[in-house]
This record gives sequence, structure tokens and C-alpha cells, in this order.
Amino acid sequence: MIGGLFRLAAQLGIRSVRIWEWEEAHILLPRLPNGPSWGTYAKEWPKLWFSGWELAHAIAKADYLNLKNPLLPGLAFLLQSADLIETSSSNLRVVDNIAGVLNDFALTGYNGRIAQGVSLLFANKYGYHFAGHLASDPAVPKNAKAADFIFESGVGHRTILESKGSFSQDTNEPTKVKTILKAALEKQVNPWLGKISPPATKGFATLTCIRGISQVEDSALIFVDPPGQGGDDPIPLEQSWVRRRNYASWFDIMGLRDSAQLLRREADRSPVAVRLPVFRVGDYKVAAVPTWDPSGKFGLLGVGIEASTLRRLEGTMFGDDDDLMSFEGLARPAFVRDRIPERAPSAADDGFEGSLMPDGTYFGSLRWDDLVDIGTYKL
Repeated sequence: MIGGLFRLAAQLGIRSVRIWEWEEAHILLPRLPNGPSWGTYAKEWPKLWFSGWELAHAIAKADYLNLKNPLLPGLAFLLQSADLIETSSSNLRVVDNIAGVLNDFALTGYNGRIAQGVSLLFANKYGYHFAGHLASDPAVPKNAKAADFIFESGVGHRTILESKGSFSQDTNEPTKVKTILKAALEKQVNPWLGKISPPATKGFATLTCIRGISQVEDSALIFVDPPGQGGDDPIPLEQSWVRRRNYASWFDIMGLRDSAQLLRREADRSPVAVRLPVFRVGDYKVAAVPTWDPSGKFGLLGVGIEASTLRRLEGTMFGDDDDLMSFEGLARPAFVRDRIPERAPSAADDGFEGSLMPDGTYFGSLRWDDLVDIGTYKL
């Protein structure tokens, strides 16, 4: 099911999007003056650089976090991704006239998946390593207009994030950007800052504008981040809610669906022994579910979890969250260092291609020569 993402990851190389911040006070203005200048309202941050492996990893993770996807996760993206993303630009671009290539339904799904993947990488970069999908949680009223995600830092600070995406914003036009972000703030972010307990200390509304290869303006993520605020009668989401859902989604991707249900407390059973091959990946060991690479470029492809992180999850499966909650994330290993144009890491740096996120989840290539163990885990 994720084969299309592996294909995209392998061919995309290193890409970037520009990052712009708006102040909440400007977003919430009734209207902007006539002929507003972008530079008056938007402050540029350093670009967000990422590899194709990291983007594909983030898209898969964000997709599987959503328990209410009407289709199999990532279907629209997986069917089209490798052919629709332009590979000749360092800025993340899609082919021109993408709206003429995809029908409205597929375009909406494709657009949303790229935007969510980029937003997840943005959150990761600024220390929010763990994620749960708020809008699909059973505790959220069925028809509520909730923000997409709750992210959590290694020390337990929570933020909520609503991700919007657009292929139609040819330029950074202030009034259009303000309209989209204002609606997200007023309907999905600000109301929910005070509706969860433990509370969020920050919120984000993001708009990811992906441009065609011939358009002048670079693709960009534009954001506003209001501070957290208290509220009346919040929905209680247990302390381990974010981390449990973060890893349950990755168990689903690994095909460990019974373990995912147990981690989300949707099943009443005892953990069972699961045997997984363990591969050396850079400075870490990863317990993974490998598959043959049909393209023949890599010996194996796979998804997995860093081995010591998976050991932490064993206690959680038996109801003890202490090890999970004390985990602040992996130190960023060399092969997922921040990407910069002057020195973009390549497979030659570490002898393989892949993405290992700070939460310990892995997506990428594997080699039989790096097989170091067959581990048994109580999941």
C-alpha cells in the first residue's frame, strides 16, 4: 500500500519550502487595507529543508493518524505522487496545471496530504516530535469542527495544529492568505486551545501553498501561532494520549493492527510476542517490517521503530506509561540533520537512504548486511 511513497521518496532528492509567519493580530483584523504589501505582514523564517524520504514518511504518518479517512490511507496520493511532483527544482513543486490532471476529489486529497506532511515536518523541526489526530478521536463530538492534530514535545508541551493546503494560490496574496488562516484560527484552532486537558500551550494554523514548476513564487508554508488559553469544561485527553496515538498509527503502517488497537485502548487482550528483524541504521538499530524493493534499486525497503523505543512501548502495552512519557525523542542522527543547500546530505553520507524521525519511527531502505538480530517484542 505504501509502495508509491517509496517510489516518490527514492526519486525526490532534497527539497525545500519557504516559511512565513503572520501575527495573530493581523490575521484577526476585519479586513486589510487596499493593495496590501506582503512584506508588511509576513516575516520570513529559514527555509524548511527535507528529503523525499522524510516527506513520504511524514505523509504516511499523518495519513494513518486519521482514523476517519473515507478511503484507504493515502490512496489518492499513492496512485499519483511520483508522477505529479516535479523533480528538477530544489523548491517543492508539482507539475503545471495539476487541476487539469486530477479531478476535484483526487485534487483535494492530494493537496491535503502534501500539506499535512509538510506541516508535520515543520512541527518536528521545532521540537514537536509526537502527534495524534484530534479531529478523529472518539472523544470529539461527531460534527465538531476540530483542529487536525495535537503535537507534543519531548518534555510534554502540547500544541494543536490545523493544516490547510492550496494549489490555487499562485502568489502570496495577503488578503487570500489572511482569509484562509483567519477561518482556521476562529473555527478550529482558538476554540480548541481551551477545550483539551491537559491543555495546549500553543496553537498553529498553517497554509501550505504548493506551486507549479513554471510559477514565479516559491512553494511555502505560511503560519500563525496563537498562545494557549484556558477554557471551561475541557475534554480530558489522558497524559499519554498523544504518544499512544503516535505509535499506534505506525503500528498500523507496520501491519501490527492488533497492537495498534491495544495501544489506543480499543481492544481488551494481553500483548503477544512479535518477532521482528533488527537492522543497523546509522548509529541506531531499527526493528522493521522489510519488503523487497520491486525497482531493484535497494535490496530491501521497510518501516519500523528504533529498537530501544520499541522496548519502551512494551511497558505501555501492559499499562505502564512511565517509560513512554519519560522519552524525549532521539537525538537527531546524522542522516536526518537539517537540510541546507550548501551541503545537502546524500546516500553516500551514511551508505543508505531513509528517514528516522525523532520519535524513533523509520521509513526507508534496509540492507541484509546490516541485519544484526531477530528481536522478540511483547506487543
